[in-house]
Amino acid sequence: MTRAGQAIAIAGLRLIDRLFEFGNVKGSSALRCVVIFLAVCFTAMPASGHHSDAGMAVDSIVAIEGAVTEFTFRNSHVYVAVETTNVNGDSVEWSLQMRGINGLSRRGWRADTPQVDDQVA
Repeated sequence: MTRAGQAIAIAGLRLIDRLFEFGNVKGSSALRCVVIFLAVCFTAMPASGHHSDAGMAVDSIVAIEGAVTEFTFRNSHVYVAVETTNVNGDSVEWSLQMRGINGLSRRGWRADTPQVDDQVA
């Protein structure tokens, strides 16, 4: 739950507590307040996206060196394409999926980091 969602939840609980404390809410009105409060809390929670990693080799670590051929700086993920050569000397392009722009921006990445033809390792 986000900080905003936590603040809404705490404010709602305090409101319900105050209503019961002063005796202003009884019976079905109390239940109605609780239901409305829970509905607001659940709609205030951020929707979490989920997608499969089925097409990715997440169990292996691969070191590559090559030139950046494409850099896409957008949500939900940042993508980098790197052209390198394999052991036979053939050209191979790797497509790398990274975190979203918010996480990378906090680490100093920008839309022009890296640029096409930059060498990476």
